[in-house]
Amino acid sequence: MENINKNELLLSNLTDLERVEFYKKTYSHVAGGVLVFIIFEYFLLQSDAIVNFALSMTEGYKWLIMLGGFMFITNYAENMALKMPDKTSSIRLLESIF
Repeated sequence: MENINKNELLLSNLTDLERVEFYKKTYSHVAGGVLVFIIFEYFLLQSDAIVNFALSMTEGYKWLIMLGGFMFITNYAENMALKMPDKTSSIRLLESIF
């Protein structure tokens, strides 16, 4: 608790008008993100190749293999990041890979 900065602006300390403005900005940003996602998915699903690939993943155990692959890669990347002495160097490692 002693690490709390006294200059931080808390939502509970704002006036009602400032809260309303904050909520409007926040939820309009979220709504914009959802709208962009819906538009992106609409155009993505217009591709027959992508739709066929997505439907092929529902057959058999392919989805389980893909899920296991994601879990393995995530675990591997997290372990690499945690082993680094300087946590900012993990960003440089990712930049060098890509």
